[in-house]
Parts: sequence; C-alpha cells; structure tokens
Amino acid sequence: MRILQIINALTLGGAQFIMLDLARQARSQGCEVEVACFRDGPIGKILRQEGFTVHVLGEKFLDLPAFARLASVLSTFRPHIVHSHLFRATFWARVCCWLPSHTRLITSIHGYESAYFHYLERLMNRLSDCLVFPSRFLRNWYVSRIGARISAECKVIYPGVSITPLSPAHAAAEIVKIGTLSRLHPVKGIDRLIDACNLLKAQQIRFELIIGGEGKHHAELLKLVKKHKIEDCCRFCGEISDRQSFLDALDIFVAPSRQEAFGIHICEAMERGLAVVGANVGGIPELIDHDQTGMLFNPENAGELANTLIALAHNSLFRQTLGQNARRKVEKTFSRQTAIDKHIELFSQVSVHRRRVHFAISSKELGGGERVALGIMVALQARGWQVSATCSGNPLEAEIKKTGIPVDTCNMRCGGLFFALKLLFSICFRKPDVISSHLNRASLFAGLLGKLTRVPVVSHIHGLNQKGYYRFSDALVAVSQAVKKHMTEQNARTDNI
Repeated sequence: MRILQIINALTLGGAQFIMLDLARQARSQGCEVEVACFRDGPIGKILRQEGFTVHVLGEKFLDLPAFARLASVLSTFRPHIVHSHLFRATFWARVCCWLPSHTRLITSIHGYESAYFHYLERLMNRLSDCLVFPSRFLRNWYVSRIGARISAECKVIYPGVSITPLSPAHAAAEIVKIGTLSRLHPVKGIDRLIDACNLLKAQQIRFELIIGGEGKHHAELLKLVKKHKIEDCCRFCGEISDRQSFLDALDIFVAPSRQEAFGIHICEAMERGLAVVGANVGGIPELIDHDQTGMLFNPENAGELANTLIALAHNSLFRQTLGQNARRKVEKTFSRQTAIDKHIELFSQVSVHRRRVHFAISSKELGGGERVALGIMVALQARGWQVSATCSGNPLEAEIKKTGIPVDTCNMRCGGLFFALKLLFSICFRKPDVISSHLNRASLFAGLLGKLTRVPVVSHIHGLNQKGYYRFSDALVAVSQAVKKHMTEQNARTDNI
C-alpha cells in the first residue's frame, strides 16, 4: 500500500509529530510512504535522515505552483491513500484527489480553524472519503456546525502520547511549582491562570508559576503579571524543546483554555503522573475525570481555579493520587501506539477497493428502461458494489430511495443543462469507477463527462435512437438484436456493442 502524508508545514507541532509516527509505523508494516508539505522544517530534516522522500511544494502565487507539484506527485507516486492534515493541505489534497478513483483521501481535523474554514468545509467535506477527529467533542461540534456529515461517517481517534518511564519523584518542597505549556494566545486562557495566582499570593500560598511557550499574547501577559505584582513568583520560559523535563519539574499542571479540541499538552502532563487541573470545555472532560484523574473548573472563574490550586497545594498526597490515576488512564486509553494502530487499521479498511458505480438516468418515470436500470442497481448492490444514481425526479426517485441507494435529482429543463451539471457534481463527489447511463440524453451527458473525468461509461440503448447520443461512451449494451442492427445501419462501431 502506498501512502502520501500531506501537511501545511513540517514544524514542531502536535499534528506533525502524529504524522511522523504514522509514517514510521506504516513503513515498518511494509507500506511505501512519502510526505508532501508547503513549508519545510525540523520534522522534514528528521524524515530525510530516516530515508523518507519529502516533497516541498512551496508557498508562492496563491499556491498554484504548489498545486501543480502536488498533482505531479500524485501522478508519479500513485498513492492508494492520501492522508491530509490541517486546512491548507486538506484544501489542495481535495482538489487533486477528487477525480482519480484509485486514490482514497483521509482527512484529520485537528481543531476549529477559522470561519473561512467552516464555509469551505460545507462545500468540500464530501471530497474526503473519511474524516478523523481527536475527540468526540470536536466530531459532534463539526457534525452540528458543518452539518454535512453524520456522526457514523466520522472517526474519533485520540492522538495519544508516547508512554515512557517516570522520572524519580522529587521531594515535596515548600514552594509548589505550578506550570502550563501552550502557545501564548488569548484562547488558551493563561490570563485567568495569572489572575488565579494573584489570589494564591493574597492567601500567602508559596508557589512558582512557570509558563512554557511563545505567542502573540506574550506582551499582554507580562503586563498582567506586573499589574498583579507577582513578577517574583512567575517565570516565562519561552519555547520548550524538552517538554518531558519541563513537566517533570512541576507539581501541578494547569490547562486554563477557553476552547480546546483535545489538549495534547494535558495528555503529556497526565503521562508524566502530574496532578492536572483543566478547564471544563471542549474535549478536556474526555481526558479528565473530575476528582479522579484530575480537576475541572469553569474557565471564566479565576476564583474557582484559585480554590482548586489552594486545595492541591495543601495536599501532596491527593496530588500524587490524581497523578497516578491520570497515568493509568493514559496508558489504557491515550497511548500513541494505540492511536497509530487505529490509523493503520483505518488505512487498510479505506484502501480495500469497494467497486463504485453511478447510474445516470435522464427520466423521472417508471418505464421499461427505468425498470431495467433499477433492477441492475439492486443486483449490483447485492453483489457488494457501492451504487448511487442521478435521475430527474419522482416517481423514479422514490423507487430508488426504497432500495437504500443514494440518489441525486435535477429536472431536464434547458435541454438538460442543469441535469448535466448535477451529474458532474455527483461524479466528482461519489468518485465512481464506472458510470452506467440509461436513455439518450443521460448517455450523451455521461459520455462527455466521462471523458472529462476519466471515468469509463457503459451506456444502455433502450430504443431505436440516434448513434450521436452514444459516440462518447466506452461500451454499449443493446436491449435486443434489433437495436444493435439499428445502430450498425447508422455506421456505428460494432466492436463495443
């Protein structure tokens, strides 16, 4: 199996590390893996050192040269699976993968993204064969907000973290070390943590607040620290390269986010056996069982957070119990190996080529030709084919729906122009391996669109029609010898009838 991983940039981020582990594991199981990105970075260097092929697509002229390079990579490598991460990479992967029927596209949704993302997702989400989410919360949010996929079509695979031996426990000190690790952005709620620490100081709790990470909110947070006059017990560490050592130095980890799809930093802290305090938002409650594997609080209530921190500061035994429970939960549910195994299993499921056929019927009636088409649909469905259809309305539409086959409809006004456009969209979204056309105008439109999309077309000739309707079809099926004779009398090809 050939797999192409595509991502925005090969920087040091959560999505990038997941992609790196997936590439390693897939290759260890005999898969051919290549990686494409728009911008290179440290992960790219690691991939090359390990012998992976990395395609840097570039970031110029509205990504059009990058689009051309990606199309070339797909044409040359011919992957069975394309796995896209993050919005930009997903957009171009969908554009490039919408036609080749041999390629299946799996898209990982890592977060909320922007309002622009929401709009395009409503238009394009069906171009992905499968969507993967890091939490049930994000999947449910996506289904309700985007409204174009049902929950059963969306997989939840927790990203997980690598399980490593714990460092020796450091002796309890008089000064409690409270830390957080994330990008410095308003949505991460670090200002609320600083407000809570101000209340801790007022209660004469001896603590040190250690903030890891960089971001655009850095200057504002520094001002807030000075405003509360807690500079002597607050330290900004900048970007953290050794996250494990950073976490091992803490007593309490706080995730005060106002919005969080999953929270890989929380998972990392739990893996290190830390007492974790998290905001009761987004996917965080899927990680933290309140009073069991951590503590939850209202993200807009600094007083509630302060009270939780005070209780933990005074009770080292409770902190230890929470940390042990958290570690066990990560080992059971949130290990990176479990996440990788589930991804590889998904790749195998999606790459199994289930044959797809789309029926184009330029009618809404239930005549002889329409009933023949309906009978073939049911027979192919019973044999394991994935069947879909486009017709021009009821009562034929209702009969097709009774069989459970998805059907798109459009009337035949304007000479069938709108029907042809609807058929084009159906072909692009459903990616059939073959098109079965019935009745003359459907055969003409399907033949033309088949040439455009490189999908073979089998046209059924149900009457004594003109050969021009079928000149673009790859194969013809005549319902009788009389129909075949009628076609040969018009000097039509006979080798494909």
